[in-house]
Amino acid sequence: MVVVAGKTFGPRERGVAWLPVTTMATGHPLQVAVHVRTSDAPAPVVALVATHHGDELFALETLRAVARELDTAEIRGTILLIPVANPVAFEAGTRHTPLDMMNLNRVFPGRRDGWFTEQLAAVLSEALFARLDLLLDYHCGADATEVDYAYTRPQTSELTRRIHALALLTGARVLWETPLPGGTLPGEAERRGIPWCVFESGGSPAFGTERLTRTVQHTLNVLRYAGVVAGTPAPSQAEVLIRQGTAVRPTRGGFFVPDLGSDVLGRPLARGTVLGRVLSPYTFEVLETVRAPYEPSYVMMARTRPSRVQPGDYAFLFGDGATAERL
Repeated sequence: MVVVAGKTFGPRERGVAWLPVTTMATGHPLQVAVHVRTSDAPAPVVALVATHHGDELFALETLRAVARELDTAEIRGTILLIPVANPVAFEAGTRHTPLDMMNLNRVFPGRRDGWFTEQLAAVLSEALFARLDLLLDYHCGADATEVDYAYTRPQTSELTRRIHALALLTGARVLWETPLPGGTLPGEAERRGIPWCVFESGGSPAFGTERLTRTVQHTLNVLRYAGVVAGTPAPSQAEVLIRQGTAVRPTRGGFFVPDLGSDVLGRPLARGTVLGRVLSPYTFEVLETVRAPYEPSYVMMARTRPSRVQPGDYAFLFGDGATAERL
């Protein structure tokens, strides 16, 4: 028997529990949906969480597809799926919560007496961490960007060795060994001794491609490795581990036209490779040419769709090939 948000789930039961957060100024209650899948054994408990950021629709669709697969899978333990961790940001279609302009994935474990986003983080922390054995966290690009990489940690302890083993099975070609930003959900999990796995996969340009199927299958791969879903995990597809990276952002606003497509994700590019150009939408002149920064530059995020850009917008994320280790 498993109790989630006051709702009881028996063995082999499927359903949705609603986690109460607060009352909005409209008078309406704000709740977070938690999909529950149980087995004959209540443990281990695994959580899959998406849409910290309201513009990450591909991650939401990934969890919807994973939920369908889990309905027929043979599982062990309890699986919790939170498809929309931040309903207010999802409603607005924004990365940050519009009520207080905070980034949900920078304020964990949150505060019950803080800003709205901090209260939301506190409720999620309380609901998950007291019972959790493994966290799977999902992120993606937004309207015009796509990502393909996985975070890992230096293998200095039993916990970080397990985090690395999970990262190897995400299907990402590039693993990035880097400290997580402060206040992330997986960072808080690690602080509490809970292993985590972050999927950085896809984005809105990836809808209608095989990327969704790949991400779902690699999710099942991680769950098989963890012993939560029956079956043998497939071998790793990771190719390199990098230890330094940087974002490349346009310094001028305008109309961005890419030179490269999604096929460059996970691949090395020569330093100086033209990635795209920022044009004036009024005169059509080239305002800025965006180039790869390293020799070589491993592509972890790419702006693959013609789009409006503001100065400093997300455009590309690269790993420094000089720090790359073949896997």
